[in-house]
Amino acid sequence: MNNLLFLFILVPLLSIVFLVLNFFLSFHKPDESKVSPYECGFLSIEGQTRSTFQIHFYIVGLLFLVFDLEILLLMPVSVTLYHISTFGFTIAIIFFIIITIGFVLELGSGAIKLSNAETISKKKKIKPLLNYNSIIFLSLPFPLAYAIRTERSCFSCRLERGREKMKISK
Repeated sequence: MNNLLFLFILVPLLSIVFLVLNFFLSFHKPDESKVSPYECGFLSIEGQTRSTFQIHFYIVGLLFLVFDLEILLLMPVSVTLYHISTFGFTIAIIFFIIITIGFVLELGSGAIKLSNAETISKKKKIKPLLNYNSIIFLSLPFPLAYAIRTERSCFSCRLERGREKMKISK
């Protein structure tokens, strides 16, 4: 029997055996915390299907997607590094430099926080490298990323004016 056929038979068989053993040998004590739905860090409330969702979670999800795709593209390059020419290696290096610069810009804009930057900046009065007034799509190539840019949209201006009115009325 060749090794590949043995592998295709052994792996599913072993996984089924371990699942059956786990089912029969594990303790089954369901309580409220085990059977209650818990999704994305929010507890579900009966009758409420929608709730407010902070934009920070969406940004982190998009950044995860971008860097996950980067790792996905890194794998074939690392496997075929011996076979690709210097041209392929140069293209891969340029790609990873662009992604690294995008990551540094995301850190500078505050989209990713490696520490509690708000309390540190209040104590030391440090200004962020980039302000939140412009949103740059960093996952696009450089000329396109800087061409597609939105400066203080009307929505953010109205939002700030609304906050100011709320402060004045209180």
